[in-house]
Amino acid sequence: MEATPGQYILGTSQDDIPVLSSAYLDVDRILKGGQDHDGSTIAEPQQITDIKKFLEIARRKDASAARVKSTTRADGKQVTKFKIRCSRFLYTLSVDDKQKAEKLKQSLPPGLNVVEIGKPVKGRK
Repeated sequence: MEATPGQYILGTSQDDIPVLSSAYLDVDRILKGGQDHDGSTIAEPQQITDIKKFLEIARRKDASAARVKSTTRADGKQVTKFKIRCSRFLYTLSVDDKQKAEKLKQSLPPGLNVVEIGKPVKGRK
C-alpha cells in the first residue's frame, strides 16, 4: 500500500498492515525541492544586491521590521547585513563599506521598526 500525498507510512502493525499518518514533515519539503505539501513553492529568503531596490522594498506597505547586524570577518573587514521582513519574503542586503552602511541606516523609512543587532554590551552578564 502506497501513501497518498499528505500521508506517510510510519511502519507496520502486528498484522503487517501499513500504519499511515497525515502529519506533514519538514523533511519532505526539503526532499521535494522547495515545494509545500499542496505543490506550491515555499517562500525562501531573497538576497538583494542593489541598494536602490532594497530601499524601495523597505518603503513598501508590507515591510514590517528591519534588522541591522554588523560583524567583522576574519580578514578584518566589517560586513553589515540589512534584513527587511515583508509579508512573504525576508529580504537581505549585505554591505562591505562602512560609510555606505551608515548612509543606508539613515535612509531607512522612519515608520519602519529597526532593530540593531550588534556586539553585546560590556559589563552585562
